[in-house]
Amino acid sequence: MSASRVFMIVVALLSVYPTSSFFVGSHEGIACGRRPQMASFRLKMSEEAARAETFREAEIVGLELLKTGMYQDALNAFELGMKLPGSKMDILRKPMIGGPSPVGGAASGREGSVVYGLDEFERQAGYYNLACCYAKLGKPSESVASLRSAFRSGFDDWKTVRTDPDMESIRGTPEYDALLQEVDPKFNFPNSFPNPFTMFGKQ
Repeated sequence: MSASRVFMIVVALLSVYPTSSFFVGSHEGIACGRRPQMASFRLKMSEEAARAETFREAEIVGLELLKTGMYQDALNAFELGMKLPGSKMDILRKPMIGGPSPVGGAASGREGSVVYGLDEFERQAGYYNLACCYAKLGKPSESVASLRSAFRSGFDDWKTVRTDPDMESIRGTPEYDALLQEVDPKFNFPNSFPNPFTMFGKQ
């Protein structure tokens, strides 16, 4: 996304929500009585998401929606971003001409086209953002499933998961505890060490 595009998003946000309309430290920071402005903001962000051409462009929209408490809209933006091109370049090769070569022998070569997919960090961020949205929407199973996908993509910041306010609603659920037992070696500390007394037949 170009710098001018980002600037336009920021200007749109500030024009709809003056700084005084936010409560410090709250994702739900929309002051009462601002429903028309909220609807306008939602429309602007929906239009931005519809115009997104890359993972990063959709992610920026999703993060703004998440910040303002529009969790379902943020989820939609993040899901869209997971389907858009990322920063990982690859070459897709396919036969130039089907069948045997006109002069005999094997098929006559292959042509390549450049395609862009999500790199490991974009996948990690994408799944983590989905997990945050699902948690805020009160869907712990979907949240933990997305979080598990983030870990399988290489995410390993256990401290963030255990302290992120967006994850508060899923902490302590069986799905969340089971996941941390899988991925966080510190989760069972100090129970991860054997009791020395049981080694000698004592309790």
